[in-house]
Amino acid sequence: VPNKKILLLPDDIVTINTFPFRRENKFYNVKGEVALPGLYSIKNQYYTTKDAFKENIKLTDAASVYGIFVERDSIKIPVKGKALYLKDNDTLSFEPEEELVLLNGDIINIPTFNNTVLITGAVQQESIINFKKTINFRGAVISSGGTTENADFKRGYIEYQNGLKKSVRSFFGIKTFPKVQPGSKIVIPEKDENKSKTSVGEIVGYTTSLVSIIALIKSL
Repeated sequence: VPNKKILLLPDDIVTINTFPFRRENKFYNVKGEVALPGLYSIKNQYYTTKDAFKENIKLTDAASVYGIFVERDSIKIPVKGKALYLKDNDTLSFEPEEELVLLNGDIINIPTFNNTVLITGAVQQESIINFKKTINFRGAVISSGGTTENADFKRGYIEYQNGLKKSVRSFFGIKTFPKVQPGSKIVIPEKDENKSKTSVGEIVGYTTSLVSIIALIKSL
C-alpha cells in the first residue's frame, strides 16, 4: 500500500506484481481505428493476438479488416482473420486466424478502410481506381492502359494493406493472379536489361566452348 496518495489521470497504468514469481512488466500498443487505443499489458508469456482482440480490442466502423498488422522492429506482420459483430452491443470485433505471440513493444495497427486500388510500375499510366468485387489483377492493369514495352508482367505482384505480398504465378504456361482486396497496391516491375542481354564475356565463353567441342569431335 503506498504511503502517499497519488492522483490518477486518464490513460495511467497501474500494475501489481505477484510474488514470489515476479516478472518484468511487458506491454503492447494498439493504434488506429479502435474504441480504446493505448498500452495494454501482456499478461503471460503465451499472450497472443487472439487474446488481445478478444479481451481489449473493439474496432470502429471505419476500420479495415484487410489491413490489420503487428509492427515489430519496423517490420509488418500481417494479421489475417474475419470480422465479427457482437450481438450484445452491435460493436465490430475481429478474430485472427493465427495466434501470434505478442512481445514487449509490439504495436497492433488497425488502419482506416481504403476503398481504392493503386496500380503502379511499368504501366502506361499509374492509376488509383475504386475497388469493386468484380475487379481482378489483370483487369486493374488494363484499366491503367496496360503495360509498357519493358514491363515484366510475370514478375508482377500485389501488396495488401497489411503488408502481405503475393506474386503472379505460372504453371506450365498458365498464369494465376492474386486476389485484389481494398487498399491493395499492384506493382508491375520493369524487365532486367542485364538478364535479357548477353555480355561480350559470355559470348566469348560460349564460342570457346563450342570450338573445344568441335575439336574434340574431330579428334575421335
